[in-house]
Amino acid sequence: MIYTVPVHLLNRYPNDELVIRIVRPEDIVALFSGDIPDNALGLSLPITVLGAFETIQDAPPIPLDIVVEDSKDFPELYKLTELVRSFPIRVTARAQLGFSKVVRLAASLNLPVKIELTPPEPRLIEELTELARYYLFQSTLNQPIEYFHSTLVGFLRADPVSLWLIQEEDPAFYQYVDDSGETRRSGLLPQLPFTEEMRRFIQDPQSATPDEFDECIPCRYVSPCRGYFKLPDPTYNCDGVKSIFALLEETAAEIQAVQQQFDQKVNP
Repeated sequence: MIYTVPVHLLNRYPNDELVIRIVRPEDIVALFSGDIPDNALGLSLPITVLGAFETIQDAPPIPLDIVVEDSKDFPELYKLTELVRSFPIRVTARAQLGFSKVVRLAASLNLPVKIELTPPEPRLIEELTELARYYLFQSTLNQPIEYFHSTLVGFLRADPVSLWLIQEEDPAFYQYVDDSGETRRSGLLPQLPFTEEMRRFIQDPQSATPDEFDECIPCRYVSPCRGYFKLPDPTYNCDGVKSIFALLEETAAEIQAVQQQFDQKVNP
């Protein structure tokens, strides 16, 4: 299990893998004033606290997940061009109208990106689709954009990767610890009640009975999706997200066809 924990609760989890959650600039100062625990996988911090790193010297190169919650903060990404010399960096962009400029700028700075999702409204589907096309067809792009990248790789290998895992929200592997010490599921919808049936379905969609998840089970994309968009809102219309899955699947098929043609020429 990987726990995302605030700085002041690190000592409660000496034997678990941790992502340390930074909220305030003083959290950075407090953390780097001592030894970072060996069980820390990385730090998660809002882009608005980056200024605190100016006071840090000789810091260990722990991975940073820079979270951009509001797209108006996208110019702050330019500060990462210096910080990336000292730390591995990923940018997490919260999906909201206009967020694509965050993703495109981070990608242009050669940084990997994860899109943080809730079931997207129709206008957001258009933006996500354009970003998927940007990821797939922008020839100068050198870094992954998730969830597109791992989903495409899953189609290429005929071994779909669960969207819950890609988004680091699978309740079997990820938990979030709030400032009071209470543990809840990770993601933007912590209040979503998870039944045992839901947990089993996320781990193995084939274990569910049709009456439990009647819309998800017959879906072509049940293996990569596993109800990621439907479980939070059973009334959600999945046509838009299905079209993005279809775009990724079709592109994977095209890549495989080109690879097959190449192999036939090399080994006739």
